[in-house]
Amino acid sequence: MMSSVFMTLVVLYLICTYEAFAEQQKEIPQLKVQTRMKRSKSDNALNSNQYTPAPYLNKMLQNSQNSQSEAVQLVGLGSAVGSALGPVGTVVGGLVGGILCIIVCHDDPPPPNKPPYFTSCPKSGQKAYAEEGKTKATVSWQPPTATDPEDGTLSVYLQSGLLPGSEFDRGDHTIIYSATDHNGVSTSCFFSFTIVVMTCDPPQWPINGYIRCDKSEVMIGTSCTVGCFSGYKMSPQNSRIKCVKNQNNTSMDLSIPSCQEITCPVNVAEMRPQHGTALCTHQSHKYDTACFTQCDRGYTLDKMMFSICESNGLWSRHLPDCKDSEPPEITYCPNTIYSYTNRNSKEALVNWTEPSASDNSKNVTVHQIKGPKSGFSFRVGITEIRYQATDSNGNKSPECIFFVVVEELRCNPPLISDPYMIYRCPDGFTYGSKCNLRCMGKFPLVGNDSIVCEKNSTNGHPSTYWNKGPSDPYCKRIPCNDLPAPINGAISCDTWMFGRQCQMQCSRKYDIPAVGSGFTGIFTCSEKEGVFKPLNTVPNCTESRLPGHIETLGEFFYYTGSCSDPTVLEEIKLNFIQQMKILEKNGYAGVCSDTLQCNVGNVSVTCGPRSRKRRSINSDEISGRFKRSDSEIRVEIKISSLFLNSNSSTSDSFEFAKQIQKNILKKIEEVSNSGKLTVSGLTPNAGSFVLGFSAPVCPEGLYIRMSSLSCVPCISGSFLNVNNRGRPVCTPCPRGFYKEDEFEIHCTQCPDETSTVETGSTHLTDCIDKCGPGEYSDTGLSPCSPCAKSTYQSKTMSTSCLQCPTGLTTAFHGSTDVQNCTDFDLMFKYIGNKIDIRKPSGVTNIQGVTIMLWMLSAHDTFDMTVFQSKTLTIRLKEKLIIGKGLLRNWASADVFFENGTWMHLAVVIKKNHPAVSVYVNGNQKYQSSSSVSITAAELSTAFEDAFLKQNIGSGMSISGYQIVPNTMSSDEISKFAKTCHSKSPESVVTMDDLISKPVRGIDVIVPSQCDSVNECESDPCNGHRCVNKVKGYICQCSNGYTGKNCEIKPDYCKHDPCQNGASCANTPDGNYTCTCKDSFKGMRCEKKIVNGGWSPWNEFSECTVSCNGGTKFRKRTCNSPRPDPDGIPCNVSDAIQRVPCNEEKCPSCPHLKRGFGNVPHCHETDDGHEICKVTCRPGYSFLPGNSPLPEYKCGKNTSYIWNGKPPACGKLDIPDQITTETIVSYNAPVGCDIASKASQFLKVKLESSIQCAQNKTCIVAVEAKDCSSTLRKKRTANSQMQHVTLTTATAEKFDIESLAQSNQTNVAAKKYIIGLSELELSVQQLNGTDDILKIVIDGNIFTPTGQTTTSIVRCPNGQGRMMFLCADCPSGTHSSSSGKCVLCNKGNYQDEPGQTSCKSCPYGKTTAFVGSQSQLDCSETLGIENKERHQPTENGGKNGTLIAVTTISVVLLLGMMITLGIFAYKKITRKRFKENAQRIGSWASLSMVMPNNEYIAMESKPKFKM
Repeated sequence: MMSSVFMTLVVLYLICTYEAFAEQQKEIPQLKVQTRMKRSKSDNALNSNQYTPAPYLNKMLQNSQNSQSEAVQLVGLGSAVGSALGPVGTVVGGLVGGILCIIVCHDDPPPPNKPPYFTSCPKSGQKAYAEEGKTKATVSWQPPTATDPEDGTLSVYLQSGLLPGSEFDRGDHTIIYSATDHNGVSTSCFFSFTIVVMTCDPPQWPINGYIRCDKSEVMIGTSCTVGCFSGYKMSPQNSRIKCVKNQNNTSMDLSIPSCQEITCPVNVAEMRPQHGTALCTHQSHKYDTACFTQCDRGYTLDKMMFSICESNGLWSRHLPDCKDSEPPEITYCPNTIYSYTNRNSKEALVNWTEPSASDNSKNVTVHQIKGPKSGFSFRVGITEIRYQATDSNGNKSPECIFFVVVEELRCNPPLISDPYMIYRCPDGFTYGSKCNLRCMGKFPLVGNDSIVCEKNSTNGHPSTYWNKGPSDPYCKRIPCNDLPAPINGAISCDTWMFGRQCQMQCSRKYDIPAVGSGFTGIFTCSEKEGVFKPLNTVPNCTESRLPGHIETLGEFFYYTGSCSDPTVLEEIKLNFIQQMKILEKNGYAGVCSDTLQCNVGNVSVTCGPRSRKRRSINSDEISGRFKRSDSEIRVEIKISSLFLNSNSSTSDSFEFAKQIQKNILKKIEEVSNSGKLTVSGLTPNAGSFVLGFSAPVCPEGLYIRMSSLSCVPCISGSFLNVNNRGRPVCTPCPRGFYKEDEFEIHCTQCPDETSTVETGSTHLTDCIDKCGPGEYSDTGLSPCSPCAKSTYQSKTMSTSCLQCPTGLTTAFHGSTDVQNCTDFDLMFKYIGNKIDIRKPSGVTNIQGVTIMLWMLSAHDTFDMTVFQSKTLTIRLKEKLIIGKGLLRNWASADVFFENGTWMHLAVVIKKNHPAVSVYVNGNQKYQSSSSVSITAAELSTAFEDAFLKQNIGSGMSISGYQIVPNTMSSDEISKFAKTCHSKSPESVVTMDDLISKPVRGIDVIVPSQCDSVNECESDPCNGHRCVNKVKGYICQCSNGYTGKNCEIKPDYCKHDPCQNGASCANTPDGNYTCTCKDSFKGMRCEKKIVNGGWSPWNEFSECTVSCNGGTKFRKRTCNSPRPDPDGIPCNVSDAIQRVPCNEEKCPSCPHLKRGFGNVPHCHETDDGHEICKVTCRPGYSFLPGNSPLPEYKCGKNTSYIWNGKPPACGKLDIPDQITTETIVSYNAPVGCDIASKASQFLKVKLESSIQCAQNKTCIVAVEAKDCSSTLRKKRTANSQMQHVTLTTATAEKFDIESLAQSNQTNVAAKKYIIGLSELELSVQQLNGTDDILKIVIDGNIFTPTGQTTTSIVRCPNGQGRMMFLCADCPSGTHSSSSGKCVLCNKGNYQDEPGQTSCKSCPYGKTTAFVGSQSQLDCSETLGIENKERHQPTENGGKNGTLIAVTTISVVLLLGMMITLGIFAYKKITRKRFKENAQRIGSWASLSMVMPNNEYIAMESKPKFKM
């Protein structure tokens, strides 16, 4: 730390001198300045105006407080010289270099102690190798030697490690030796070597093999055994290998063999299954390869079996053969077969070509599984026929299904134009049936009395007709022939103007039956019609019957304000009924004998309108006019009286019955008049009682004939009904009803599913079977005809059939529902089959034509004219050829049609370019060039004489045929190409037009087989091969899949393919997976998993630390064996083994034992050693001869022992007095007799010229000591030297420690520094100029020839001189008589500072070194001889004195060396100073104690000489 008192003093001095001097040189060059100082009587001269320092001195004093950092730089040179003495020497050297060289040089300190060193030490880095099988080695070396500059050869001690020739473990070892001098300074010799155990790298296991060694560590001499796992063979056969030494390297003596796979042969019978191939898990067919049979397409396995490559190189079994699993395919299946019944039969004999099939096995049988066989009779209707193909392995094909439709040949109902002819067809209208003919009435039949249904003998669909004989039969007319007489009556006829008229008459008690509403028995016939009306037959007379009674309605009224109350109405009704019951009991007061003769009933009470005029119901009686009230209550009653059968006429009986009714009404009036009909204050109006019309009433079902007042029945076939005017009338029985007995009340309904031909049927035999659904006739009754194709009827008793929607037809006759109507195809069976196309009507101004159709060819070669007219021809052969008029090849397009597949063809011809465009399946395949054109005139005849035709071959089918008289866009065509039966609303020719007329050889295929969808596009076979078929597909499964859509996955797990207890699961992709148990892998879990295994450990590493518990580690590799990808790898955490090592506590360096006042500056080096440099704290200093080492070191290389102990520091103090003595030699001797005079002369001269003398800071004394009594030698008569003594006054004491700590100066310190500077400069004056020392005595001039100056610093006891200061002798030292601090000798110590002697160790104990600072240092035990000599001595004894003297000498020698260095520097600077002395003046001229005398100016020319 540089902020010490020395630094403070130096800084102050330098600031006060050098900076001022430098500034003066800069400001006043070449100016000689004489400084004057007024003498001051005040002690505090620094603060008095009487004391006037030199101008630059004031400047120095001022700068001394502010410029320490700059002043420090001035001592650099002196510090470098004094750095050999340590931090204090640095400061002191700086001071000496700056100002005090003379004084310091006089106090030569003893040289510092030099540390010992080793003269020999073994080298590090050597290696020793352990022998085979061992981990240790013996190492020897020559012990090192050490010496010390002061002590000579030193004893060497082994601090760490074993002795030479010892056996050392593997690893690094460090050996440490030490040697120590008498001052306790030690040095170390350390070296290291390594014991190497030679090892081989752990041999890596061969793949699919192993290695096992006889030692865990593969060192030289270790043997290892190599082996292969099952299924592998060793190559070469090196089963044992050994770790050997090869010069300085190691290796295995033999190469590690490999383990090669055992393989099985491929081209052997076991691997050649029939209809399949071997599929193996490994192409190399190595050991444990599993092979199974992969069947060819269409073949499969009954059982999955694996053949395994075993360790002997052979397969475990023969692979199973594949069996046929693909079903056969029906290659030919007949379409619907139409046949017609035989004559008078319900059956037909039907033949067809048997279906054919193919199969991959080439062995297939087709057999019928449903329906009668070919050549058998089939009944009318549809019969389903099914065939199926079976191959040799029992696989069955999809069924071939077709229908045999047997239709009855029927004639249409007979068309009889003769209105008088009636026919009856008991067997219906079937082929061979007969209808009987007859004429109505008595008209004679002319011709055959029957007709027969026959067929035309033509191929294809036969036609039927009625065979009526040579001529058509008819009824010969006899107009208005007389009618026959009725039973129980007669008829009379007469001629009238236009015909005849007949009158029917009945016998007594018989009457004419009722016919209609007004029949009187008259029949009229017009010759024009030839038929009597109203009947053409005469009904029989019926038994006459009288009415049973007559009935009439009566009414009367209540007039009231309101009749809205229903309870009042109900009370009126109940009261009237009650009164009538009373009246009835009394025989209506004698009017009737009993209730059978007369009766009153059917009472009805209603509320009438508010007001109206009323007329009597009876037209014969008018009750008059009256005005009603606001409301009226009407009571209506029915009065009946018996029609008596008396001897009188019927009219008299009728009138008698009417009179009884009138009498009853009067009795009711009387009851009303008596008040018995009054209810709730309401009384019937007396004038409101009236009767209505009286009518005879016949028994139910009989009609009243008013002319005779008789009841007559309706004739057979009619019943009594009420007409729309409410009057009874005889009405014919409706259809489906009949009445045989005229007295039956109602008509009888026909049995179920029967009806009558017309109304008025009279017998059960008139009920005929109804036509069922799918049938019709003119009457809706049998005989019926089935609905023709393209028609249907869902109702019964139909007289016609309904047409199927446009473009649809039925598969057979007699369809019963619109659902039977379906799309259809046309198949051209024979060469030359042709269909004429009608010319569409209303098509004009044709700008273009679009012809579209779907086509299917059953053969590879075909020739089809799709369209041909007067103008255009479209013909499909190897290519599509389009002709126009006489140009047969007007345009052509390469169009490919795949056999067996429906294709859509569209040809667009238009007037504009392009004239021709051809589309296949919605994609444009051709477009004509601009040279191809067509005119509007040519297009106008495009539909004339049009047809389509199959030219060659057979089996061409078409569907969806349509012609549009317009140009369709490509988008529209693409839309139509997506379905077979899309129809354009603009089409003028459709499929309906093509079947309007049956054509022989062209079959209508219903339902349509057109297939617009490629079912294989949707991948119905789940990724397997799909073969598109018409309206279907066939899947060809592979890899064991089965099912229609290959949806049934193979059940591999059924055959237990997994091994070693693994579980099997079929996977969604049609495979299987084995879930292996632990330790197994492979497709079938057939392979044991190889888990990772550790190799042997390699050797341990060095310990991480040498002590305090470190770790060392060793490694191993997971390659013995390496783990499989599925194996368990080694636990990475186990790859490195760490174990504790060097657990003993580290030998640490103790704290550096500091002396009093020490300040250590320590740091740790990279190699772990602790280095300390020691200084003293501010105000303290090391003393000469007791300096510290440049650095103190402790660590492993010193065995953790410090190489020395720092000395204590002494506290600095101000000396009592400083004296300098300058011996001046002269050129001539001065006689002793005048020596004192000469001395006095020189003294006076000096007092007037020496700076400190002038400023009274020193006392000047001059003496010729050679002439003094004490020093004078014998016969000495003169002296050639004068002794000039400058002595400073006693200085004012101040605390240097406080001053250094505060880094502040005070007045005392300034005075001390100024006084010191005055003294120094004064001495420099003495040594710098000869004139000041000249002596002139009696005219004799004595000139100085040389000067020698010494300095004396007087310190108190217990202190020693420290350059120009004093310091307490620190611990371990004592003050000597020479004023120095010396070290305590061995056997002594001093634990206190400032002592004049050392303390002795206890008896028998001694110290190891000199300068011990504590009794604890007395740790050495003395021998007997040493005990006798170990006696305490004053001031530390002679030995101590000798050591002190020696030390001081060394220090002084070092000081002299420093001084010489400084002198060289000063010599250069003084020369310049001398040249400028006259103008610069003295460096300093201040006193430590201010004098009272006045300051005397002087000129100074310093001269420095040694």
